[in-house]
Amino acid sequence: MGKSLAHGNYSHTQRQAKNRGGRTPRDLARRTLSQNFLVDRRAVRHMADMAGAHELVLEPGAGEGALTFALAARCSTVTAYEIDPLLAAPATVMAFVHPDAWLTLFEHLCP
Repeated sequence: MGKSLAHGNYSHTQRQAKNRGGRTPRDLARRTLSQNFLVDRRAVRHMADMAGAHELVLEPGAGEGALTFALAARCSTVTAYEIDPLLAAPATVMAFVHPDAWLTLFEHLCP
């Protein structure tokens, strides 16, 4: 796996947000959406290794894409969705990393 995506979720930053009890907008979204992030590279590798090369994989709550990138490198089709727009936006990079990747933003799923 190339670039580490493990700690880009901003949940461990010490930035202070005014009038929000010290929480940033990212922290508030994380709490509201009950987000948890996969940060253990061995766990990512293990999960990706369990998927076969010709399997179709659905990944709900793709987050920052740590598992998505590993699966896309291994499987024939990976469909991942993320309802947090702050996390979904970087998914456009997937098209450059994996030219055969399809990217669909399901903005209509959540208001």
